[in-house]
Amino acid sequence: MDVLGNGQWKTFKTVQVLPGEAVQVSFDPQEKGEWIRVKTAQKTIASAHFTYAQQEKRGEKPDDIFQGLATSGNFNGALLYGLGNNRRAFGSTRVMRTCGMMGEVVGMAAYVAKTHQTNPRDVYEKYLSEFMGMIRD
Repeated sequence: MDVLGNGQWKTFKTVQVLPGEAVQVSFDPQEKGEWIRVKTAQKTIASAHFTYAQQEKRGEKPDDIFQGLATSGNFNGALLYGLGNNRRAFGSTRVMRTCGMMGEVVGMAAYVAKTHQTNPRDVYEKYLSEFMGMIRD
């Protein structure tokens, strides 16, 4: 890891990853670095994925701009609606990762709806806390 971004590298952690396995390495908040380098001990083909997240600061109530994103404006059975009631909601974020995450969240919403034997709109209106808890876990 290059803590200051000045070319001075130090070993942060050494991890053994066997063929076909994956390892998650977490950073503590006090561990800071400008650059991270992954090195192998021998010739290999590997992938490294980095995820950065801050402490969740959002509340339980979603912003109104998201109202209708996972339901249709006039049909209680729909789960995925690309633009929502606010037509600009997903206008600039049509990328594969966003759609993949929407699919994951819609699956969770379908689970909550089926568990409570209700329609998708009721997940938002009646079971939002339970649903948000699943997303955060």
